[in-house]
Amino acid sequence: MHQQQPALSVQQLSVNVTASLYSSMINPTVSSTPISAHNKRGRNDTSGLSDSNMQVRPQYHQPNLAFNSNNTPNKRIRGFNQQRNDGAYLGRYTQNQPAQLNRNSLGTRDTEKRNNNNQQQPSVATCRFATTRFPFSPFSVIFSQEVREKLVVDDLIKHALAHLNVELKTVAYRRGRAGKDECCILIFVENSESFSFLYDRSNWPTELAGCQFTTKNPSIPPQLALVLPTVSLQVDWDEFVQEVKSNYPGVENIVRLKNKTQQPVRVVKLKFLSPKVRGEILEAGEIGIMHMKYKVVEYFAQANVLICSNYFGIGHFRKNCPQKEESTCKTCGEKCSNLNEYQCSGLLKCIHCGWPHTSNDSKCKVMKDYRAALTRKLLANVVPATVGDTSSERTQLNNQLFSSTTSRLPYSTVDQAMPSNMNDLIGKKLDSMLAKVEEEFNATRRSIGELKDEMSIRYDETRKQGENNGKEI
Repeated sequence: MHQQQPALSVQQLSVNVTASLYSSMINPTVSSTPISAHNKRGRNDTSGLSDSNMQVRPQYHQPNLAFNSNNTPNKRIRGFNQQRNDGAYLGRYTQNQPAQLNRNSLGTRDTEKRNNNNQQQPSVATCRFATTRFPFSPFSVIFSQEVREKLVVDDLIKHALAHLNVELKTVAYRRGRAGKDECCILIFVENSESFSFLYDRSNWPTELAGCQFTTKNPSIPPQLALVLPTVSLQVDWDEFVQEVKSNYPGVENIVRLKNKTQQPVRVVKLKFLSPKVRGEILEAGEIGIMHMKYKVVEYFAQANVLICSNYFGIGHFRKNCPQKEESTCKTCGEKCSNLNEYQCSGLLKCIHCGWPHTSNDSKCKVMKDYRAALTRKLLANVVPATVGDTSSERTQLNNQLFSSTTSRLPYSTVDQAMPSNMNDLIGKKLDSMLAKVEEEFNATRRSIGELKDEMSIRYDETRKQGENNGKEI
């Protein structure tokens, strides 16, 4: 309803005002329907009007017009696609609000922009959810019979300490989904050292709680990954991978990232199994491969978005859900008093954007925008790498700020996000550079002075020797 169309003539307005307002009130979602191909403006049409619009649209009413208090069409100031993104997606973070038609507010661009900015801000509950989840994905231990979880974890910790002299640190364990006649236990570790230890299958005992078992390793988390942002696409990939693994044995895997169109980009991700090797490379800030030095930065995963399990709204827990009496079906988006008795139509419809997918789909446009805003807020609290930081401290910081997820964040988002204290860091860096330049200048000046003195002494000696030779002749 907030989308604006090009200005029309007075005759068209007199015909379409009543019909457009009535159609907007009985069909509030009509503005989210895409325009047909023959009604779209051309790429080179910069005037805001096209011949096809002027010829076709006068025959029908205009359901998408927005009017101000003077009942005159507002000026079109943005493209249709941009308005659709801002109005249909960013404006739906807070749900459960009835659609309203306010002639005085529809024409106010500043108010709409301010409301969208407020809705983009992640809530306190969302930030707490993203920073307090388990930072590492769990290890799955699968048995063919029922066992006690605590006994399994105790045996594993005792084996690591007694046979390998490693203090294995865990934060939680619980039952996981398993097949028929199977028992699956999920073990969550606390730090990168414990994750690397359990990732190696040779460190596990043959039996736990007196039973045979199998394990399933999770993906390597961002806490054990680094990024090379400037690796040329013309480099010999096989030779590049071989030299990295030979020079740095702690590297487990090397992956070249791809963009949204699945095309390879210059960004290369390094996955480590040795926190020590990763810390040394990160502290150095660069890595030498094939007689070239590449800049190394940290890899940050995107944060998990808090979704209500009752309403499937974004940014609040179930106990704080504003929809107490009813529940929402995640498939069709309809509300009902009892989901167990509700007969779902099976038609997919997201409550956030209206597109045909479930309401908790991570690929939802609204979910992506909210996740990007949440990630930017978390990145604002990141302390950049300095010489004084230790690997354990930085690992602990990353564990607190980011959750581990197998999906990766587009590196351009992370690369463009800057910490809040970046100005102070840049100032300190410039001061150190100026101090070095001044020191080099003073050293060069002293060298030039010494050279002048030496040349003056040699000139005097040569002149005296020439005078003596002249007297002898």
